[in-house]
Amino acid sequence: MLAAQDATFLLTTTDPTYRTPAFLGNGAFSLVGAPLGTTPSLSFAAGVYDHAATDVPRIAALPAWNELDVSDGDGWLNDTRPDTSALEGYRQTLDLYDGTLSTSYEWVHGAKRTAVEVTMFVSRAEAHLAVIRLRLVPQYAGRVTLRFPLREWPPPGRLALARLERSEPQWTLDSVWYPGHLVATAADSLSIVARAEGGTTRVAVAQQLTWSARLRNQRQRGTEVSFDVAPGESVTFTVAAQHTAAWHRLWQTDLVVQGDPELQRVIHAMLFYLLASVREGTDESIPPMGLSSGGYYGHVFWDADTWMFPPLLVLHPAIARSMVGFRYRALGAARRNAARNGYRGAMYPWESDELGDETTPHFAWQNALYENHVTGDVALAQWQYYLATGDSAWLARYGYPVLAATADFWASRATFDSSTGRYGIRHVVSVDEGLIGIGNDTYTNAIARQNLEFAMLASRRLGRAPAPRWSRVAAGLYIPFDSAGHYHPTYEGAPPERRGSVVPLLAYPLGISMSEQTKRNDLNAAIGLLLKEGSGAMMTTSLYPAIAAELGDWWIRCCPFPTVIICGRRSTRSPKRPPTRRCTS
Repeated sequence: MLAAQDATFLLTTTDPTYRTPAFLGNGAFSLVGAPLGTTPSLSFAAGVYDHAATDVPRIAALPAWNELDVSDGDGWLNDTRPDTSALEGYRQTLDLYDGTLSTSYEWVHGAKRTAVEVTMFVSRAEAHLAVIRLRLVPQYAGRVTLRFPLREWPPPGRLALARLERSEPQWTLDSVWYPGHLVATAADSLSIVARAEGGTTRVAVAQQLTWSARLRNQRQRGTEVSFDVAPGESVTFTVAAQHTAAWHRLWQTDLVVQGDPELQRVIHAMLFYLLASVREGTDESIPPMGLSSGGYYGHVFWDADTWMFPPLLVLHPAIARSMVGFRYRALGAARRNAARNGYRGAMYPWESDELGDETTPHFAWQNALYENHVTGDVALAQWQYYLATGDSAWLARYGYPVLAATADFWASRATFDSSTGRYGIRHVVSVDEGLIGIGNDTYTNAIARQNLEFAMLASRRLGRAPAPRWSRVAAGLYIPFDSAGHYHPTYEGAPPERRGSVVPLLAYPLGISMSEQTKRNDLNAAIGLLLKEGSGAMMTTSLYPAIAAELGDWWIRCCPFPTVIICGRRSTRSPKRPPTRRCTS
């Protein structure tokens, strides 16, 4: 049993001016934190997207339900600028073990002072319950008023991303990654019903307020309650639920690092945010930003299948099953996508909404058409789930239809070159997305061949006959390799300056058989390219340490990408002179 007092489960700040908030979630919905702990905050529900005309579908912000504003008779708490002069003794702590966010400070407003403590959680035990507890200790005598409104967020200023041909340099992340919109259709003082703009999805939010003691001279009107207080008199507004025990059960399975509490805290934070963004029994997957924001529009990418899925599969297979279940649920949409593009089988979208439809903005449409490796990444996760669980009934009912349909896609996507006697895949966008329109991209061809092989293996384990075209294409599919230099080119005909880009992914996560020398050459070339050019938004660098550890390369340069874990060590040093550090974990 883990100790709740373990500091690696606590993330704390004493700066109320922070820019990056924590968020809470239970996989069904979330709540983003705020410095005061009482202001209206963004909240997202898994699978709730809008579908506005000319825009791409977006994960939608739920009506603001968490606001608890306090008046001391001279002004309102939520009008306070969050800084240390107005908020003395400020502290906000995210407790990863209990799944709670706690904020405390003394609100200094002229001659009046009020101690404020806010504790909130999104219940892991009850999928549709969140709780906020507000404790006030005024240091003056007078009248206090509390209001707790439910609010519809205003509609966003939209971009026509479904038709705009290019992105514009003046766009900021906020101007592009705004949340989708829910339109209120009914409301009273304690509940609000809303419908997703352009869609049919409906949500309802209801609240109940209770307090700890009888309030003197209480008066309640709608979403506002006022009462008299004496100096030092405490009053608490709260709702209780079975919550922390559910998080404690999840933490019974953990990744533990000895001797490095900083790294342990990072791991706990990463696991917490994964668990906050997906839930067992839902057939939902995880957007790149989880349920923390409208980043990447809330679309599902290969990030979910390749980066987020494996640790959940090992630690919480019932939760991971929801993620592969999402891809099964979206199989019909993937089949329609393949047919639209002239292929057989199932072509999974580069960016997926909650329905499984292709939702890539028009200015990046080349990714929707040609970054086809995502289809193989989906198949890899399906096969990994079967290997980890050994669930043949699941394979027959859910996994095999995805594996077979994606194998059919690759069999139709590959073309035969009679001059070489081999199959190739032409005109793709690489994992390295700056490489557009190339042929025989090494990672794409490798994941395609694996996909075909997985379908054949699954067929045999289920006593079915695999399609002959699967084995024919898999056997003849060209994987670029330089036998003299013992390395994989990034793609067929790639110039020397592109050597190393993304090819370490063949070693991990694909696990393709190769010599130790080849594996090391691919990794060293990739690190050299990274040190020369930087990583941009590439995620592949986060997997390099796993390959280095397998090779036993304990001396390694830390990559200049803002925080990269190398053999259990973190570096945020300048990219100009990356340090060399020995791993002692």
